[in-house]
Amino acid sequence: MSMSYFGKIYSQIERANSKLIAQFKELGVSTVYESMGQETLIDPSIRPICTGQVIAGSAVTAINTPGDNLSMHLGLSLTQPGDILVTGFMGSHSYNAIWGEMATLSGIGRKIAGVIADGAVRDVKAIVENQFPVWAKSISSKTSSVEKIGGINVPAVCGGVLVNPGDIIVADDDGVVVVPLEQAVEVLKKARKRADREKEIKELLLQGKTPYEIFHMDIALEKSGIQITNDKYHSMKV
Repeated sequence: MSMSYFGKIYSQIERANSKLIAQFKELGVSTVYESMGQETLIDPSIRPICTGQVIAGSAVTAINTPGDNLSMHLGLSLTQPGDILVTGFMGSHSYNAIWGEMATLSGIGRKIAGVIADGAVRDVKAIVENQFPVWAKSISSKTSSVEKIGGINVPAVCGGVLVNPGDIIVADDDGVVVVPLEQAVEVLKKARKRADREKEIKELLLQGKTPYEIFHMDIALEKSGIQITNDKYHSMKV
């Protein structure tokens, strides 16, 4: 978060329509990421607490001051159903928990799609029992204070990727990817085209073809100057 946004709170953001978000959810992280041609994949150390879940939604950003999660709580109160709360601490990684059981229950009540936490979370049992979608960098019981505001719905860096309020977040077991709102329609077209091609490839794989054959990897072998020998291998005993 740029210091020019420190202490800024924006209650209103532009969101993608629900139909567009639903289509991104169907495609999943890997297909969307591969279609973008840029580095918008969030640090893979941010992993799901509950596996097997897929979410997509508009980003509400909440950047906390070190060791304090007041911004997260305020950001949560500004979410709408289907949103994804993207939250973290300013500066280096802190082991204070950003998210816990009370926030989880509130997230369920507010019908948000989930949470991406660039930091620690706690009360894992409650998260798992409720199967609430949370992606986090670590788990820690260390509490946070609730005294200082960082920034709400401001540009934020999460897992090394810039997230602007309203950007589309897609998350599943493969990770988390950010789709800039202004690029969403074009990215979706490319991702759907890629998904159609992948469907054809999967059919060939099930027929016994290999990726080496389908993607003509023999060209790389030829360029390397290495050849496949027809000789039979014999163990070389010393």
